[in-house]
Amino acid sequence: MKNTFFFFTISLFVLALSCKKSDNPNPINNPPQITSEYWVQAEFDGVSKNIELGKNQFGLSSGNSGDIELPICKYDYQSCLQQTELVGTEFEYKEAICIEFIKLYNDTCDQEWENFADLFVPQTFTYSPNYDTPGIYILYNDENKKLFSTRLGAQSSSSFSITASSSLDPDIFGKYSQKVEGEFSCTLYDDQGGKIEITNGKFSLLYTPS
Repeated sequence: MKNTFFFFTISLFVLALSCKKSDNPNPINNPPQITSEYWVQAEFDGVSKNIELGKNQFGLSSGNSGDIELPICKYDYQSCLQQTELVGTEFEYKEAICIEFIKLYNDTCDQEWENFADLFVPQTFTYSPNYDTPGIYILYNDENKKLFSTRLGAQSSSSFSITASSSLDPDIFGKYSQKVEGEFSCTLYDDQGGKIEITNGKFSLLYTPS
């Protein structure tokens, strides 16, 4: 029997207090230097943007989902930077960007932890058109909460590569998460025909095993 599940953990969550605007802000295409460990930097339709953990209420979450047909497991791995705002007594998600590796692991279930670091060695990827096809899926929620993704249109001239990866200290269960860095370009589409061209993209994100 095939079992489908979703597992999501908040790996890190940081809320940063809003800072007073500088009297001399940086030009729009010259964003401040990145100081966080986890971040995404890219040009959105030619305008540079830094999304960083701990700045402007951005937190980091990582998780995984997958299909199990014993003894084989097929796992997807996701990492997101999400901006949150306290509305009343609840946190509300605003701007967010997620980079997901679809069906990156496809092997016996009991070998995933042992082989996790090897999944993220430097390599190139294509973009995944659906949840059954291995590759990359990028999801972006803009400042107005409009959803864009790589899955809603062509990615013929897009690119994605891992440039570096390192294992972190194991957690209490003995799992080794990975800090993954890379470069990318793509086109993000909404469901009404709008699009955003992403160029000169770079990232540093956290990925965790099941």
